[in-house]
Amino acid sequence: MEIEQVEKFREFNEDVRRKTGLVIARVPAETRTNFIILAEKYFAEDYGMLLKWLMDSAQEYETMKINQDIKLNYIIQLLENQKIEEKAETIGGTEVKRRLFNRNGQFRKSEEASGQTDTDKIKE
Repeated sequence: MEIEQVEKFREFNEDVRRKTGLVIARVPAETRTNFIILAEKYFAEDYGMLLKWLMDSAQEYETMKINQDIKLNYIIQLLENQKIEEKAETIGGTEVKRRLFNRNGQFRKSEEASGQTDTDKIKE
């Protein structure tokens, strides 16, 4: 009777392994070693939970990356809109508009934005 129970338990174990087990081939040696170390250190050698945590972390990272891309695109749009805005100056009673950015898209230095050239500085 006891032998039958052991046999049933083994069959049950094999059945569970076939249904829920996972075999991964072609894993680099260093990656495998690091995976095992992580599992031992933080997951009581539970490879399944480590794999789940890694998958959750990867999805979280992708979400963060997408959000950062959206934020960066928004900032780029703001900067591009700011390029269009112009700085108004009055010279001799006439309003003159100067761009805050040069044609290369770089922020103008204060002397460029003011319209003052090197020859104007020498005259002063």
